Amino acid sequence: MKKLGDWEVIRRKVAIAGCIVDQQNQPIAKVRITIIPKAGKFKKQIENAHRMAGADWEKMKKRPNET
Repeated sequence: MKKLGDWEVIRRKVAIAGCIVDQQNQPIAKVRITIIPKAGKFKKQIENAHRMAGADWEKMKKRPNET
């Protein structure tokens, strides 16, 4: 069982970092970022998740292709 403070290394093929700012260089809160284009395996995962969610896909607050 993991304890508070234990570290786990998670490797990803892509990492995105940054801050979305307005014209005055002030951070913008609650911005939704969409990852495109979708590569091979990731594209299939998103398509499957979309298919499973059906009509609720656009209403979902958390989607695997957005952060």
